[in-house]
Amino acid sequence: MPPTDADRVLLVGVQDFGALLADLASDKFYIMAQFKLIDRATGKKLWEKKIYERTDFDGKLQDMQAENQKGLKVGINKVLEKITRKVVADLRLARI
Repeated sequence: MPPTDADRVLLVGVQDFGALLADLASDKFYIMAQFKLIDRATGKKLWEKKIYERTDFDGKLQDMQAENQKGLKVGINKVLEKITRKVVADLRLARI
């Protein structure tokens, strides 16, 4: 690990991410990641969890082209914010 002043380090391994197109429902962004919190000094694993999250996309992904990157960025940010809130909640429940 690189040098840092932190007591703990959160490692994130993104295993899968992408988008799902739907005809009758909202298109979706999704992400699956493995989170591991380790003690910096000892290397001991303090917490580990695999999390899958998805969120509805505003509009249709098929309509998004290179000239409309803002819509894609908003969708990706929404799914990242959801998974971050879930990790923070899980860490609080684990009292870490």
